[in-house]
Amino acid sequence: MGITEFQGNATYQFKNTEDYTLVFNGVTQPLPPGTSLSEGYNYWAIGAAASWAFPVRVTAGLEYRSEKLDFTPNNVFGASSSSTTYGRVWLRGNVGYDFKNSSAVTPFVAAEFAFPLTSSSVDYNQLVANNWDSLSKGVAPKSSYGLNFGVRF
Repeated sequence: MGITEFQGNATYQFKNTEDYTLVFNGVTQPLPPGTSLSEGYNYWAIGAAASWAFPVRVTAGLEYRSEKLDFTPNNVFGASSSSTTYGRVWLRGNVGYDFKNSSAVTPFVAAEFAFPLTSSSVDYNQLVANNWDSLSKGVAPKSSYGLNFGVRF
């Protein structure tokens, strides 16, 4: 094994939005014209990891993510917008390559993956009370993948 390095990370994921598609008994249900359901998602995270420099770099660690979930029904009768924060610990890892050079700054590229250690299911009984927190948490991401570029110093 190579030398073990320890690292910390701080991350901010800018907001992205996804539209919902309703499926009932396996059939996609169209929403009335002029209506839509969407959820915005962003988070900040802080974590720590161990990294090993083999011919490729392997990193594994944990991070706490404070995920902000914004549910937005547009022109849907009786539905109102809601926002909730979901704090979860994620297992995070990556495999990458360091472009060694003679300077103190080393460029790198890495493929990253992450999975939450806890997850929620949707409680459809909560929707009757116009409580969208259960739905938002139930459809929150169950995995995360990315491609990272950066420098180590």
